Amino acid sequence: MDKDLEKIKMIYDYAKFHLGLYTGVVAVSIGIGEIGGAEFIANIFLLKLLAILGVACVVLAGVCGAMVAVNTPEYLDLKFDDFKRRRLTAWIISMRVEQWLFWEHRFFWVGLFFILAVSLFAVFE
Repeated sequence: MDKDLEKIKMIYDYAKFHLGLYTGVVAVSIGIGEIGGAEFIANIFLLKLLAILGVACVVLAGVCGAMVAVNTPEYLDLKFDDFKRRRLTAWIISMRVEQWLFWEHRFFWVGLFFILAVSLFAVFE
């Protein structure tokens, strides 16, 4: 198999894996809020804001990953470096593949940090 094609397929598999991970993180976050600490979180504005921001960041990470996963099959004939520089457009946002992946990671880690912070406050209330 061509090394460029192999790298592009790895990016595709990686994006699909992350989409599943993000779905699980959002589901677990909502579950934690429902099982315990939901009243505590709802009564403190900052925690409520952090919880909403955390879930929103993870959803945005999913959007970024989906942009790469959905468009990858169209570009299997490109060299890997050309693929990374290919522009993908969603609504009014147009970025290169490598930028979509960059923002995917940033949104996920920021969102996870917020979600964990809220969860720790709820557990140790």
